[in-house]
Amino acid sequence: MSRSTWRIPLLCAVLGGCAAAPDTAPDPRVEARIAAHGEPVRVAMWIGDAEGRARVARRANESLSAASAIKTAFLVELFAAHAGRLDQPAFAPGTLTNEWNRHFAAQLGAERLAALGRRLAAASVRTLGVWMVRARGVDNLTYNAAANAVLERFGGPAGMTQAIHARDPGFAGIVVRRAMLAPRAEGDNVASAASLAAVLGRIARGALPGVDDDTVQALRAVLRVEDDAVRGAHFAKGGSLDSDPITRVVAGWYERDGTATVYVVMAAQPVAGSAAPGAAGRRLQELVVALREIVLSDAGVAVGR
Repeated sequence: MSRSTWRIPLLCAVLGGCAAAPDTAPDPRVEARIAAHGEPVRVAMWIGDAEGRARVARRANESLSAASAIKTAFLVELFAAHAGRLDQPAFAPGTLTNEWNRHFAAQLGAERLAALGRRLAAASVRTLGVWMVRARGVDNLTYNAAANAVLERFGGPAGMTQAIHARDPGFAGIVVRRAMLAPRAEGDNVASAASLAAVLGRIARGALPGVDDDTVQALRAVLRVEDDAVRGAHFAKGGSLDSDPITRVVAGWYERDGTATVYVVMAAQPVAGSAAPGAAGRRLQELVVALREIVLSDAGVAVGR
C-alpha cells in the first residue's frame, strides 16, 4: 500500500484524533490471515500516524471488548489529576470498599481486602500507574486492584467514562462499565480501535488537552516497553481475557527519528469453538500479532523483534 492511499478524514483533522475515521479499502493479506484463523472472530484495526491519519482502518469505529488496554486511558486521567504530585500517595487506606469493588470483598474477605487497600494507599501515584499498566513487581490481583482504586478516585465506571470523554472528543469510543475482575455480566469495558489509537497518538505527540509536558513524559515512561534496534522505541499496553468473548488487544506505537506509527488490533471470539479457552486465547494472540506485523510491514515499518 503506497503512501498515496493514506486517508486524512476531515473530522479526524478537526478533532485532532482518530475517532469516526472511515474504513480504508480491505487489505487482502489481512483478510486472508483472518480467514485462515478458522474460527468466528471480530477484528478491528487502526494503524496510522500520531496526527490521526489512518493507513489501515478496519471496523475501526466498532466497539469491542478492550480488556486491560483501556488502562492507558485510566493512566492519562490518573496522572493528569495529580500533575506535579506523581510521587505522593493519592488514596486512603479504605479504598476498594465501594460498590464497584464488592467482588473483591466476596473473594478476599475483610482482612485481605484491608491489607490490599493499605498497600495501594501507601503507593505513590507514579507507582500505582506502573502497577496498573505494567504489573511490575506485583501479582495479578494488585495489577487490577490498582486500576480499581483509580476508578474509585473518579467515582466509578461512569465517572471515569465522563473524564475520558471530556479530555478529547476523539476518545468518545471508550466506555467503562465495570471494575477490573468484576463479572463481565455487569457489562464489558469497550473501545473502538480508532478511540484507543487517538489516546496513543495524543500521548505520542505530546498533545493531550490539559496535560503538561512533564506529565506527558511520565506517561510515556510508563508505556515504554523496549528499544528495538530496527523499529525504535516501543510504547504499548495490550489486554487479554479468556472468558466469553475471548479477547486480545495489541496497541501502542513505535517511534524512530521523531516519527511515530500507532497501531491498534483488537479481536473478540466466542468461547464456543474447536479449542479450550486457554488454547483459543493463545491462537487469538497469534492472530492479532500477525495482523500487526502485516500492517506495520505494509506501512514501511521495518521488521524488528
